[in-house]
Amino acid sequence: LTTAVTTFVGQNNGARNYRRTQEGVRVTLLECLSVVIILIAGVILFRKPVIRFFGDSAEMYRFAEQFVCWLIPFQVLHAFMSVYIGTLRGCGKAAATTVYMLTGLVAARQLYLLIVVRVLNTPVSVGLAYPMGWLVSGLMGFVYYQLHKEKDLFGQRSS
Repeated sequence: LTTAVTTFVGQNNGARNYRRTQEGVRVTLLECLSVVIILIAGVILFRKPVIRFFGDSAEMYRFAEQFVCWLIPFQVLHAFMSVYIGTLRGCGKAAATTVYMLTGLVAARQLYLLIVVRVLNTPVSVGLAYPMGWLVSGLMGFVYYQLHKEKDLFGQRSS
């Protein structure tokens, strides 16, 4: 869905159908979040057989269950990030998306890990670096989209 939004936005922007572009972003976000929420619920509900598929040691099971219960719900952030980053790519803002992805998925994660390893250093706290990156990148993409959707992304183009 998030790859499709890039193509959809690019095609509709090219056709100057900006209203359809914005509606497509909204619908894609709702669809993506709906699918992710359903998948999250399924993984959490059926976590025991899914985890057992990967091994049967008690320690592995304990860590896997923590990861499923604590980290899987944050996939909502990944969906949110992917839709807005894909939208900006479709608008031709590849440089901005590269900066946002590097900032969130590399810099913010590393900073988070630098701090959390010294304070908590548990498997779950370290694993939360992934959602931290998704949150930072997603917020940057969302803010850019909101601030520039009328002037720079859709409608009248700035030079």
